[in-house]
Amino acid sequence: MVKAYFTACEQAFPAQRAQLRRLSLALRRSGVERMEQLCALQRAGPETLLKIRSIGAKSLPLIAAVCARYEANRTPSQGGTPLRRTEICPPQECPPAQAKGGTV
Repeated sequence: MVKAYFTACEQAFPAQRAQLRRLSLALRRSGVERMEQLCALQRAGPETLLKIRSIGAKSLPLIAAVCARYEANRTPSQGGTPLRRTEICPPQECPPAQAKGGTV
């Protein structure tokens, strides 16, 4: 799920596309397969993430932004609120939310 979510975030953070792919690979190599695991590591503090090979201090803000976006967009079945557009990234970088029979 980390790979799929980071791939989806490439639209929101186009300038960091290469960094997102590199981080996704590093996380999966270290055994972080689910976004819930990554968000828990991120909440635990930077020391935990910095122990992972290929993740340094420059990567932490992007990981924090991806985790914030994930937690803000969790579906009700995941214990979160319905999917909606967030203000994590500037409006010109966020893809428009797709409404399917409801309001966004």
